[in-house]
Amino acid sequence: MTISTTSDLVRGNRLKVSAWVGPYPEFFELPRVREDAAPPQGRDQATGAAYVSDGQALPSLGALAPLGGWASVATLLLKKTQEMTGFDPVSTVYDVMAWSSYLRKLASMPFLRVAGRNTRERMLPLHASMAAVREAFEAMCARFSVPTRDAIMASVGGTLALAEKNPAGMQKTNHQMVAAIVEEAGRVQIVQLWTSVSLALGEENLYRPLPRAMSLRCSVRTLDTLKCLRHAETLRRWSALPVEAWVKAVNSTPELARE
Repeated sequence: MTISTTSDLVRGNRLKVSAWVGPYPEFFELPRVREDAAPPQGRDQATGAAYVSDGQALPSLGALAPLGGWASVATLLLKKTQEMTGFDPVSTVYDVMAWSSYLRKLASMPFLRVAGRNTRERMLPLHASMAAVREAFEAMCARFSVPTRDAIMASVGGTLALAEKNPAGMQKTNHQMVAAIVEEAGRVQIVQLWTSVSLALGEENLYRPLPRAMSLRCSVRTLDTLKCLRHAETLRRWSALPVEAWVKAVNSTPELARE
């Protein structure tokens, strides 16, 4: 029988973090899209962000106190994931490789723990409206308090508004993602909502969903504060961003979207 020592566990944790920071080998085999290349026709993206806290006490920040709060620790990790994968949440141009690698890196992040049933999926019927998409997302966030749901839904509304108005041809597929940092009941959770919707340009130059079933997904993960503290020295070396600034920086709302 093998008994793991404390040093073995520490070494194992460090290896997990190092492996997460490293790139996926297969990505090197894929051609990168030139930055000056024309954006793909018929595809775009819309992202949103939200932060909400119920004001309850959270664990001590300890060595991470310079970051200002656990929500800012969470934004640091999300920002690091964006930098590693090249995912630009403000751009409306959909980069399938960056989008996919961001989601995979996020799912494998060693500083997050699955919160209950991690991923929920819901199918919408044919001819669903944008309002139905919003209602379905709200139902998927039913575990949270009303103020939290309202904050998340406000961000969902922004992504839907951009999906309806951002031009990308007569028909397009819009990829939507909303990230929310939620502090409730003494825990910090990262909520991800995402879907892809096929749209066609209709009256008043607004896009409407095409008649096809739409799959919506919701993922909830809890920040592992103890693990973050064990790797505080590493985290402090990464580029931080206050949570309020993060919310503004990753919202591709009509007012903030850039070409």
